[in-house]
Amino acid sequence: MPAKPSVAAFGSQHELTTHQAAAMLNISRPFLLRLISAGELKGVETLSSGRRIPLSEVERVKAEMVETTRHALDSLYNITEPVRRQQGLTDPRVPRPRNV
Repeated sequence: MPAKPSVAAFGSQHELTTHQAAAMLNISRPFLLRLISAGELKGVETLSSGRRIPLSEVERVKAEMVETTRHALDSLYNITEPVRRQQGLTDPRVPRPRNV
């Protein structure tokens, strides 16, 4: 019996549907479409009025989102540290949290 051909998880290896891209970014599809309309994410229109998003674009935006989250968490930690010390909520044995 011949082996069945393997199927890529997202159909094309290089382009994703808007639904797949939104799922990878953990955002809603309407928000993804707004990002495309605003030019923050490159999308390619198909002949059937659909859109495909290059995988490289999704990976780029995901990396930007992770970096923004890391920066926000680091800033929050720095802002709240004096208050936590004043209220005795810090424990010197507990290391500073690592970035996400």
